[in-house]
Amino acid sequence: MGSFSFLHAADLHLDSPFKGLRQSTPRLREELIRASFRAWDRLVQEAVERRVDFVLLSGDLTDHAGRSVRAHVRLSQGFRRLQEHGIAVYAVRGNHDPEDGEWSGVEWPDNVHFFPSREVTRHTALTRAGRLPVHVYGISYPERTVTDNLAKLFPKPEAGVYNIAVLHANVDGREGHEPYSPCSKEELIGKGYDYWALGHIHVPQVLHERPYVVYSGNLLGRHMKEQGERGCYYIEVDDAGESKLEFISLADIQFIRIDVDISDVEEPVELHDRLLAALDERIDASGSASFIYRIRFIGSGKLHSYLQDAEQIGEWLSDLSESYTSIHSDRSGSVWMESWEDATLPDIDLSVLEQDNPFIQQLLQLEARFDDSLTEVWMEELLQPVMSNRKTARYVPAQHAEDQRKLLEQAKLLAVRLLTEREEM
Repeated sequence: MGSFSFLHAADLHLDSPFKGLRQSTPRLREELIRASFRAWDRLVQEAVERRVDFVLLSGDLTDHAGRSVRAHVRLSQGFRRLQEHGIAVYAVRGNHDPEDGEWSGVEWPDNVHFFPSREVTRHTALTRAGRLPVHVYGISYPERTVTDNLAKLFPKPEAGVYNIAVLHANVDGREGHEPYSPCSKEELIGKGYDYWALGHIHVPQVLHERPYVVYSGNLLGRHMKEQGERGCYYIEVDDAGESKLEFISLADIQFIRIDVDISDVEEPVELHDRLLAALDERIDASGSASFIYRIRFIGSGKLHSYLQDAEQIGEWLSDLSESYTSIHSDRSGSVWMESWEDATLPDIDLSVLEQDNPFIQQLLQLEARFDDSLTEVWMEELLQPVMSNRKTARYVPAQHAEDQRKLLEQAKLLAVRLLTEREEM
């Protein structure tokens, strides 16, 4: 087997309207749309500079089944540039660009191969030098909603060659995404393919190695839940068929959330300085040129009451965002505040209140009984009505032990605050 390399990307969502932002302007939404095109251009540039043999695209190239002229033009330009360098493209259609959408009549350059939806088909990957000992299998979505397990349709691959499967699917019921083409990781591993090039889940992640089961993630975050780097995977395969993966960051705009703790802050000016320091820290730690951020104030302290004037705080934070951009005018990118939220609680001395109030004493005794296992059971019972509904369950983030402890602590402080406020009435 000869050595070769390829790129794996998915969920380009070109020309996405970016409706998931709490507060945004038409200018910001347009900038995000342009950023998705720039990420696609960077992918093409990476393919050319690294002299890959082919590119895999695992569905959702556009954001909707309807035709976008801008998306069509930009995709075609990228495909033609890849064609000029002898690079083939193997792609499937997902739930946002299914086969029955308006894209079905578009003619693409000869180097682009979309897998049909009627059955799993196979291509032998080609390079400028001719054939490669690589078989690429794939199947597209015929329509937006596909609830059948398409992984079951993939045949046993041929021995002696490197086999790749391209699929848009939800593996092991990952939260936050529709359960389209549901399948299990163990099922994919047992199929005998060397590399599963997956799409649909927007977080880049390697689910398994040897064989590789990989979500490339999307090229650009679409809202605040999709924080951090976004891009594609570069895969090198040596003569022995061993794969080496490298993640390539392509997005020049990132979503980030900044938590600012008020617990030991005495004055508003200190809060201002702490927020600027938190912005610097998060931005310096990331490699992106521009950022969209959400501020969340947490903790308990004297400034809890100060944060209750939403109009005043909103004006202050907007001014801070503008001044931050001016102060850092030497930076190549921009900074936008998407929204802010107050998750703080008032400064409460529980030891004093426990002595004076029997209800609070019982509440704290009850809370002390909750270890991690009991907290997990309590959370499951509490969230059961929401999680049992598929439409609402997707909006509930995964709860880890640390998250549950924080929620329990916040619930305790909130209950104490309500009890003391009622007592004062």
